[in-house]
Amino acid sequence: IYYINSCELIEAFYPLRANFYRIECAMECARFVKDNVYENETSINIIKLLLNTLYILTLDGKNVELIKNVFIMKMCCYLGYIPNFSQCSECGKKENLVAFSFKNKGLVCSTCATKKDLELQEGTIAALVYIVRSDIKKVFSFNVIEDILKEIEIFRKLYVEVLQN
Repeated sequence: IYYINSCELIEAFYPLRANFYRIECAMECARFVKDNVYENETSINIIKLLLNTLYILTLDGKNVELIKNVFIMKMCCYLGYIPNFSQCSECGKKENLVAFSFKNKGLVCSTCATKKDLELQEGTIAALVYIVRSDIKKVFSFNVIEDILKEIEIFRKLYVEVLQN
C-alpha cells in the first residue's frame, strides 16, 4: 500500500483545456498508457513520452493526429514491440523495402512482398523509421503531408490490432 503525504503541481498543461480535440487526444494517450502499463512496472521512458506528448499538444501548429500516431507507435516500442525496419524480414535485403508484413512484423522487399502485406510509400517508411529510432525529445520534430499521415494512421491501427490479437 502506498501513501501520498504531499504533492506539488509542476505543469498543468493549461492550453489543452481550450481545445476539445487536443484534450481528447491527451485522454486517448493517457488511456493507452493505463491499458498497457502495469503497477510497479519500471516505466520512466513511458512517463517521459506521455509528458512530452502532453506538452507538444499544448503547442499550436502541430497536427494532433500525427502526435497521437507518433505517441502510440513510440509507446509500442517501449513496450517491446519494435517493428523490423532495418532489412527485409523475409530475405534480409536492405534495399527496395516497399511493404510491411504483419506476419513477420517487419518490412519486406519488392521481391518478397505479397498481397497480404501493407504497401507503404517511401516517405511513410522514412517517418516510421524516424519514430522508432528517435529520442523522446526529438520524436515529434517532424511533419508529413496528408497522404503520409493517412498511411501512418492506417499502419498504426493495423499494427496495434495485430499486437492485441
